[in-house]
Amino acid sequence: MSSGFSVQVLNGNQIAEKFVARSKVAVKIQEKEIKRLIQDVKKRAKSLAPVDTGALRCSIDSEMISKTSGNIFSQKSYAAHQECGTLRFAAQPY
Repeated sequence: MSSGFSVQVLNGNQIAEKFVARSKVAVKIQEKEIKRLIQDVKKRAKSLAPVDTGALRCSIDSEMISKTSGNIFSQKSYAAHQECGTLRFAAQPY
């Protein structure tokens, strides 16, 4: 005696189309959330950046690299020295 069962899926194409549509919506939500997170990190970096003239703070920017990643950066040559420190000066991470 075998204890098996069978399943028949009716309207399989409609189900597949719903999965595709929902995955597209999920990707858009993910992209929007990543953009928001990058802006939040940029805002926090600007608020934590040490200020003398304000040039470092003003130079902090962001960019989307792909739909799932981005960069927060500064064009100032001394930004990495402020963030990580040097032999003579302690780090002032932002």
